[in-house]
Amino acid sequence: MKKIIYFLGVILLVGIAQAQNVGIGTTSPGSKLDVRGSTPDDGVVISVGNSNASHQLSFFGGRINDPNPFIIWKGGDPLRFATDANGFTEYMRINSYGRIGIGTAIPDTSAILELNSNNKGFLPPRMTTAQRNAIPVAAIGLIIFNTTTNTLEYDNGPSWVSIHNSQHFIGESYGGGTIFYLYDNGQHGLIAAFADQPYIKWSNGTNRLTGTKGDGLNAGVMNTTMIIATQIGDNQSGNFAAKACANYSISSGVGEPTYGDWYLPSEYELNLLFLQRSVVSGLDYTEAYWSSTEQDTNTAWTVNFGDGFQTTFSKEGYNLLVRPIRAF
Repeated sequence: MKKIIYFLGVILLVGIAQAQNVGIGTTSPGSKLDVRGSTPDDGVVISVGNSNASHQLSFFGGRINDPNPFIIWKGGDPLRFATDANGFTEYMRINSYGRIGIGTAIPDTSAILELNSNNKGFLPPRMTTAQRNAIPVAAIGLIIFNTTTNTLEYDNGPSWVSIHNSQHFIGESYGGGTIFYLYDNGQHGLIAAFADQPYIKWSNGTNRLTGTKGDGLNAGVMNTTMIIATQIGDNQSGNFAAKACANYSISSGVGEPTYGDWYLPSEYELNLLFLQRSVVSGLDYTEAYWSSTEQDTNTAWTVNFGDGFQTTFSKEGYNLLVRPIRAF
């Protein structure tokens, strides 16, 4: 009998709650649930599982003992998050225009999100190249910190781009080698491979005129193509300076592209490399290097990396070093 009465009482209370407003701290509730207090510590605490503060969502109109956070909704305008006694020193605000300020109560009108601090920084998601590549659909403009390459990157649609590489610098490790020449305000330039190719002859067993007189910036690309086309017929399996450079390739890391567009530098480009030899590792200061610029049927131009002296050597008579380069 007692159980039946108890059950009927619960039903009655539920029915009353559904039919009218409920007030806590007031006999005249103005809404479905009206909670009022007479001291700054009065508020609402929703606790999950236990009364531990880490499991609570607290709404206070005054203060709460640190380090517990509290939330203030003021005048229907900003949603404010604070920790001080009065609730006016904010560490986050969401205003009525949808702008969010962290560390500032007045987020700039031109920004959706403004971060303000003099002793903390912005920490983006950190992940490896493999984890980055596993992002299902990366939005254009998505930013991450790549822990494989230790660079900040963003997605520009076709590929991921290192932000610090938007303007390059001499000596930078980039694109499979070391940058030794720049133009277009650091947007383009030349890259030297990290290491020399072994001593090798310029010709493929027979001295012949290849017509590679090109001696300017990027001239080595055409020179290399012409040298290989002219000489490969002398020995299909033979190796020579231009072919060694064209066959060179390197990958900069797991998930990164493989760079295979290397060539034998023109005399002009080789001299540019000599001028920056201090920032490119592994160059031999006691040796001359082949260029792709031909002098005549029997000789081609070289640059000595000890003193920068430029002279010609017999294509078939000397084995010299070569350093592949590529343009970007």
